[in-house]
Amino acid sequence: MGKSLRFGLIVLLSSFLILFQNCGIQNSNFEDLNQINEDISAQSLPFAFDLDVDQIAYMSCTGTVAQISSKLFTFRAGGYAPGSGVSLKSNYLASVSSDTLDQRLFDLEANRRNAGTGVNMALRFQNNLQDYYLSDDSAGRSIGFMMFDPSFMRLSSPDVAQFLFQNNGQPVNYISGIGGLSGKSFDADLSFAEDENQALTVRAALANSLFLSFTFMDPDSGINSAGIGITRTVESPYIDSTGSYAHPLTATRAFGKGYTLRFQQRHPSLQAFSQPRKMSVDLGINLENQTALSESWNCDDLIFTIVRPQDASRPFIANNIHPTLGTPLGRLTCERLPDMAVGNQTLVIPAAPNYVPSQQEISFSSDLFKKIRNTLPASDWWVNLPQKCIVPKSGFDECYASYDFSNPLLKVIYDPAQDTNPECDAGTTPNYCPHYVSICYKQ
Repeated sequence: MGKSLRFGLIVLLSSFLILFQNCGIQNSNFEDLNQINEDISAQSLPFAFDLDVDQIAYMSCTGTVAQISSKLFTFRAGGYAPGSGVSLKSNYLASVSSDTLDQRLFDLEANRRNAGTGVNMALRFQNNLQDYYLSDDSAGRSIGFMMFDPSFMRLSSPDVAQFLFQNNGQPVNYISGIGGLSGKSFDADLSFAEDENQALTVRAALANSLFLSFTFMDPDSGINSAGIGITRTVESPYIDSTGSYAHPLTATRAFGKGYTLRFQQRHPSLQAFSQPRKMSVDLGINLENQTALSESWNCDDLIFTIVRPQDASRPFIANNIHPTLGTPLGRLTCERLPDMAVGNQTLVIPAAPNYVPSQQEISFSSDLFKKIRNTLPASDWWVNLPQKCIVPKSGFDECYASYDFSNPLLKVIYDPAQDTNPECDAGTTPNYCPHYVSICYKQ
């Protein structure tokens, strides 16, 4: 083959290679452009998630043992009934209505606002929702995660997101069949039980400076220039698409709900004596726009006295007064009653082992029974609904463990009628006021 022919073939081959390479570059550019367009589309989507809770409970126990006990808590809340839990917002579903499921899952995970988020429960400051109240003791629980694990499973994870899309905007409060979250309900608890001083501080602040809040964490935000840490930052409608928290309203606007709570003594007319250990829900706030929620809460039906196991052993005495001496026994009758099945697995808490409830009582008590057991598991507590008291099943007194009962005359004055002097927490006697658990539920 001549040199000129070989040169011509080389030129021709080189031309083909250059043409092929240019086509490859063009295809790559188109792919990059498509990726950019998809990312822009994903970032333009609104915030995806909403939430609702239907029970908020408060337990007044304090002390070192109460702080670390798994069965005791300061606040426990969740969404248990149909219509409560976490859901996808209607405007978000409308924004992705024409997309395939695969595209929806991609966009949810690609969106900076929605990626990696999950619901948390905390006591957040009303003037700075990006920060929350910390327990003074490292054993306390200052933040709770609801139906997600910030280090393992988030709401934008494909498995969870697909579950939410399948429910098409209906709230989900229980997940099954997903590794790591199977059987996980939409609830959490907090503990601020180091001592009575901390309890007083928290109760007072919840009336005017703290919200019991349910918000959406931004676990991937890191620490910004304002010093807000990875576990404190929550998603706000005023965080821009780049993730900047510079807008001043990010401090007072967040996606989620907040509640102010009130606490009262058992003797409202004698405020100076007994501690305010009974809770009620005062006001619910939509933190996204700071408007009041149109909700009604019942906080009267399910307030229970927490009774020491050693104080619950007496048989029923109508007024708990010694029959001959006429003096308070310092014990509240609280029979340890088993949960009972009536009819077709209808559950009711009976008044006595041989008690036969009416159908009206069955219906009413069964509904309350479910609410009670959402907060007080059957594995941990005996519950006596008619007598409005609970006793720990372990037989170990964790709630009153920090109290001094070395003197046999020391006692808990359970019956409000007995301390009209009053006898407990008056600073003049060694007797103690009882602790309570208050369960508020949405009506």
